[in-house]
Amino acid sequence: MPRLTLDLALRDVHGVAVTDPLVRVRLGPPDGIGTVTVVVALAGAPVRLEMPDGPAGAALILRATPTLYRDCAVTCTVDGDGTVHPMQPLVLPRRPPLWQPAFTPWTALGTPFAALREVLDTSPGLRVGQFSAPVLFAGAAFDAVDVSDESRGLAKLCLLNLYGRLREEQPPGASTPWFAGVRELLLATRERFIAEVDESLWSTVHHLAERDRGGYRAAPVALHLENFRAIPGVTSVTAAASVKTTEKKGNLQFSVARVTRDGHRAYLLDSDIDENGGWLLHTFDLIRHAFNGGTHPVDIHECLCVMLDGPDLGYQLVPVPLGRVPRARLRASGGRAPTHSPHPGDPPAAARRGRGAAKKR
Repeated sequence: MPRLTLDLALRDVHGVAVTDPLVRVRLGPPDGIGTVTVVVALAGAPVRLEMPDGPAGAALILRATPTLYRDCAVTCTVDGDGTVHPMQPLVLPRRPPLWQPAFTPWTALGTPFAALREVLDTSPGLRVGQFSAPVLFAGAAFDAVDVSDESRGLAKLCLLNLYGRLREEQPPGASTPWFAGVRELLLATRERFIAEVDESLWSTVHHLAERDRGGYRAAPVALHLENFRAIPGVTSVTAAASVKTTEKKGNLQFSVARVTRDGHRAYLLDSDIDENGGWLLHTFDLIRHAFNGGTHPVDIHECLCVMLDGPDLGYQLVPVPLGRVPRARLRASGGRAPTHSPHPGDPPAAARRGRGAAKKR
């Protein structure tokens, strides 16, 4: 059997080499016969794997299953000296349940957040979390969200994600971003925010729904009407329309309606970012969300970091201590609790075990 060498370089969506306590690496032919498995720990740098009895073949499939990141699989070529070359970069998004936000404090939010701060200062009844009490979500109240409160923590995460995109993206032909049309924020959940907006934003969505253009297309609006009716003080919902952007992943949806709110005419926006742009895949997402609670903001974070080239979203993601993650959540996310927690200075598990770490299966 050939002696193979693989320089394993796993990177996150920012292009940074990952740190992960346990990564299962499998290398084998497309039919899986003779696949070699190696278990390693990564400490923020590539690691060289030596396989004295590697699989045969000029084209092999490399599969990596980390603990903190999602799985990946790529085709590799093998040159004459036994060096394995992945045919594309190994970029891994995070496993959502294993990461939590470290939010930027209110007073440290920089210039890019000026529009959000202004709207939050004039939104006295914003509910952050589906069943939370209304609050003026500014200053100390903004900083008071505890990430252990999943409903409010994920709602704040979603709000920052949506703002991060809406402050950048402009309607076709406009000179100001979508968020410039937001007057008052009313509700934020892990999947969306609902806001009162000006009439021009409502009109823009209607125009885009009537004729697809500028990367937007018409979308069904019926499922969003109940979101408007659930807002306190709303007694009439009419003239609704919805559009989506056309990306395959992380596509933005705007649903609008003309309503009667507290006895006055108003215009509401339901804004969300979907995991899948295709109708059929998004339908399967809706079924799955009935069981798992909905789109996870960490997944959307990963999409935005690729689409917007590493924007400041008002938070950083840090790993949840694995001892605090229930095993059921690890299984649900595809991860596994590591059998040990390597010190960053320790050699990888494969190196500690010697050549016996590479085994056929």
